[in-house]
Order: sequence, then C-alpha cells, then structure tokens
Amino acid sequence: MNTTLYYFSGAGNSLQVARDLAAELGETELVSIPKVMSSKIDTGSECIGIVFPVYCFSMPRMVTRFVDRLKSD
Repeated sequence: MNTTLYYFSGAGNSLQVARDLAAELGETELVSIPKVMSSKIDTGSECIGIVFPVYCFSMPRMVTRFVDRLKSD
C-alpha cells in the first residue's frame, strides 16, 4: 500500500515524527504542507496521513487551510 504523509513542522519535531512513521510504514512519500499550498494537491495514494504540532489545543491555521483545500480539490 502506498502512503503519502503530509506534514507541517515549526521546530522540526513533527518532521521527525513523519520521517519515523514513513520508515515504519514503507512505500511512503513525505510532502511538506507549505510547499503544496500554492498548487493542486494530489491525493492519489491509497492512504494519506497528516502530521502537525498542536498549537493552543488546535491545529495550526496552515493545516486547517490545507484540510479545507483537500475537501475542495
């Protein structure tokens, strides 16, 4: 099963978690959320995941906008 993990990381901790998950899952592509925000988001994988830090008990605004784009693309 091929997987795409989209990640947003401020200090690098979420990126490390995404790398660790990708290593365990195998056949996993890591994609930076800020890098794909200005283009069409390709969700052609069998499985996707989103890794991000929690800010003030919520998702960062960048991640919220990303999820909204997933719904509309």
